[in-house]
Amino acid sequence: MTSTGVQGVLDRLQKANRVMEDLIDLALSDDKITDEEQEILFSINDNLQEFVKLSIKSVSDNVISDKDSDKLKQLQIKIIDDANKVALKDSNVTDDEKALIDTLVESIKNLRG
Repeated sequence: MTSTGVQGVLDRLQKANRVMEDLIDLALSDDKITDEEQEILFSINDNLQEFVKLSIKSVSDNVISDKDSDKLKQLQIKIIDDANKVALKDSNVTDDEKALIDTLVESIKNLRG
């Protein structure tokens, strides 16, 4: 992979680091974070940490293989899927939880770009 490709991954890392900050700000917009919102945020944070680790590992040799790229894409899908599972756990997705998920989906789209 060229240095441009590596730079693309590094740009995604910066975006990933901003995702949690933006989601926490959103969750706090009503001055409280519910237990369910907290669980969603924890799930997202755990998966984003894994995304960051995998991203760093994939650029460590300046070559991002197709396998690495596929793993990153799968992990992006997992981040959303896991957050949805947590939100649906109590069979009641609040407007605040929906806003978190919608914002997450948009953020993940930006990571792909």
